[in-house]
Amino acid sequence: MRLTRVSRLGMLCSLACASGGPALAQTPSPSAQIAAALLPLPGSLRAGAGVVVHDTGGQPRELRPSANGMVCFGDEPGDSIFDVECYPRSLIPLTYRMRQLAAADMPESVLDQTIEAEVRSGKLELPTGPVASYHMWGPLSGYDWSTNTVTDTIAVWHMLHMPYGTAAAMGLPTNEDGSHPYVMASGTYFAHVMIMQHPVRPCACR
Repeated sequence: MRLTRVSRLGMLCSLACASGGPALAQTPSPSAQIAAALLPLPGSLRAGAGVVVHDTGGQPRELRPSANGMVCFGDEPGDSIFDVECYPRSLIPLTYRMRQLAAADMPESVLDQTIEAEVRSGKLELPTGPVASYHMWGPLSGYDWSTNTVTDTIAVWHMLHMPYGTAAAMGLPTNEDGSHPYVMASGTYFAHVMIMQHPVRPCACR
């Protein structure tokens, strides 16, 4: 299972899961895409959140503007993965840039170096304090478009982003043990605390 790599890149990679079933035959309606994109958020944040979808080049297209500072990324049709995530406005420039570089097939190590250089130069700004993002990821068969619900095959988690924060300073581990929050990318621009609501079931991924 490669959930660790996927979440570290902000869910940039749509990894095909052998148990994920066929890809969706048609692109869902904008209203269905919006409803699905909002699903990771707490109920109190959904009404004002914006929704965007990305093309194959990583460019965003707005389906609904944000009124509360939260922006959700809709599921991208055409594969067997259900992948939606929501970020505060202060992280949007970073997530857009990461998607653009990943869409250009930039190796992960080069992507990290590029982002780091842009942050250090001031081209990219990061939040000055902790901010939360919300995520769902798993086989498309685990999401029902007609009811806008997921099964427990869909991983659900939250991330508390603390740029350049370290696990040691936060008193948290860097490895998942199934019950405690843990830190990923400790000490880097993408340092964040992973808080799992429920993890995805193991599957054979190709």
